[in-house]
Amino acid sequence: MNKILRLSLICLLALTGVQANALTDVDELTWEVLGLDASSSSYKDFWVKPFQLPSGQSYKGVASSGQGKYIQLRSNKKDAGIYKESSHNEAKVRSVTIAFNEATTDRSVDIYVKNTPYEAVADLYDEAKAGTKAGSIAANAENKTLKIEGEYKYVAICATNGAVYIDKISVEWDHDETGGQAPAITMKTVAEAQALLSTMAPNVKSDEVYVKGRISKIDQVDPGHGNATFYISDSGSEEGQLEVFRCVFLEKEKFTSADQIKVGDEVVICGQLVNYRSSKAAETDPVTPEFTQGCYIYSLNGKTKADAQEPVTPPVEEKQVDVAEALTIINGLDNGKTTADDYYLTGVVVSIDEISTSFGNATFNLGATADATDVVKVFRAKGPDNKGITDEDIIKVGDIVTVFGKLQKYVKKDVVTPEMSSCYITAVNASTAVRSVEQPKTDAPVYNLSGQRVEKAAKGVFIQNGRKFILK
Repeated sequence: MNKILRLSLICLLALTGVQANALTDVDELTWEVLGLDASSSSYKDFWVKPFQLPSGQSYKGVASSGQGKYIQLRSNKKDAGIYKESSHNEAKVRSVTIAFNEATTDRSVDIYVKNTPYEAVADLYDEAKAGTKAGSIAANAENKTLKIEGEYKYVAICATNGAVYIDKISVEWDHDETGGQAPAITMKTVAEAQALLSTMAPNVKSDEVYVKGRISKIDQVDPGHGNATFYISDSGSEEGQLEVFRCVFLEKEKFTSADQIKVGDEVVICGQLVNYRSSKAAETDPVTPEFTQGCYIYSLNGKTKADAQEPVTPPVEEKQVDVAEALTIINGLDNGKTTADDYYLTGVVVSIDEISTSFGNATFNLGATADATDVVKVFRAKGPDNKGITDEDIIKVGDIVTVFGKLQKYVKKDVVTPEMSSCYITAVNASTAVRSVEQPKTDAPVYNLSGQRVEKAAKGVFIQNGRKFILK
């Protein structure tokens, strides 16, 4: 009897067009799920990692939390949106439901679908890359659910016009029985990756692959941009090595220091392979077989998770310099060289080249006064505690800033630039406030509120070790 019932159910499912082994999951996206900063209204990159949600899909994009209120998207600068990142099973999107916040009354979102991966939010605003527009969902419409017609593996959501505020996005998926469970990973050797590349045309990307090897050579680890370019091979030697171009760290986190990888490390790289050839090159020019930008370290010496980084607190006995002293040290270096020691550099912000909350750093120039012409360029400094900068207003011209890092004599096209690199901000206008009414007992240099070093402090407010104190 039970057997007959099971057979009848299977027949009924077949007649109604539903596969017996298909499963349905709904991913619910809120500002908390996206990991957006509750203390800021700035637009930030986010990544919902694979297998965190019921369907197993991962999502990326750029959005704001409106200071912990909702998901906020905008279209005026064409740099905000949400998209499914990569396909971890054969799931197909079936519907998208938008729960608008009451702050949105007469605006809408557009839903796009396709069967090739989105690579960036900018794809949503590029007609050639956005895919098929499945439809729009309006805040003032009675029906807030869009049914997806057809079989599509990737979905993207962006604002139609202006800013929209969303309490929750629900994405419904049909998938096979693996569902939200991590599938078994098929690992290639470097030799197998090279063999695959030998069959590929120039600038055509492969599907996502995992390749295991040992780091044979490191070209660059760039904490400023959070990526690294290096080579891997099966043996760890440079023979038969494969370039890994602008790779990010474990769990797709950014690199924060040059010592996170070294030659000889065993790594598994996940990403797309390509035979790269510049658009300016001739068709007869050779290609560069590589993992293309966007790849990441899936595992490092057997570890798949990044260790939590403790805030770095520099010891107070490190060397203290003002701008004039820093320039003297830098002038004594050979071209392109960097000091072995770290320094506290205190000065006044003369100009600001860039503050990037996307990359979490700032480039600016310090002088003895706000109108100084002799300056030290502070290159891609992180924020306090060596953490990424999240506030675009962290510094302004005229601020007294203390930075901790290495001094460098940077040379490009015979032009010398005195710089501080591999650095981070320790204090802005002695932001730790006045801590005592007595001068701290230390031999560290003392500065006035103009950033000038003073040999003997009289009455007033001064700065030492990046902190204010009062002499009465």
